[in-house]
Amino acid sequence: MNEDKPGGQRPPLPKRKYIRLPLAAYADRFSTFHIIIDALDRKTHFGAREFNDGVVAILRGLALKYECPVKIYCLMPTHLHLMVSPGLRPLIDFLGEFKKKSADLARETRGITKLWQRSFFDHRLRSDESAAEQLDYIRANPVRAGLVTNPNDWPWTGSVEV
Repeated sequence: MNEDKPGGQRPPLPKRKYIRLPLAAYADRFSTFHIIIDALDRKTHFGAREFNDGVVAILRGLALKYECPVKIYCLMPTHLHLMVSPGLRPLIDFLGEFKKKSADLARETRGITKLWQRSFFDHRLRSDESAAEQLDYIRANPVRAGLVTNPNDWPWTGSVEV
C-alpha cells in the first residue's frame, strides 16, 4: 500500500511541459535547426564502420527523397548532430522516418532492440552568424571527443545538397 496520501493513493504527477515549437515551425523551409538525437541511454551504438555507413546512407537517402537540405551531419558514437532545414515534409516527419529506418537496420544487423531515445533536442537558428557557429561546433565535435585530430578525418561527417 502506498503511504504518500491517506487512503494509499499517490498524488498526481505534474503535467509534463510541452517543449516543442508549434508544428508549423518544423515545416518552414526558411528555418534551419540544429538537431541532436541521442542513442537510448547514450549507449555507444555507433562504432562499427558498416553500421555507421548504413545509418548515414539512410539519412542521405531520406534527405534527397524529401528535398531536405542537411548543411552538416555528424554521427558520433552515442548521438547524431544535424543542421537541417525542412523539405517537402515537416522535419518531425523526416526525423521520425529516419529514426524508424535506422532502428530497423540496428535490429536486423546488430540485434539492438531500441536504438534511439524517444525524442530529440532541437534549436532553431536565428541568424547566419549562429548558423556558422553551429556548423563549426558540429564539425569540431569528433576532435573535442578525442576521436580524431582533424575534423576532415572523421568519416561520418558530411552534408546533403538537394
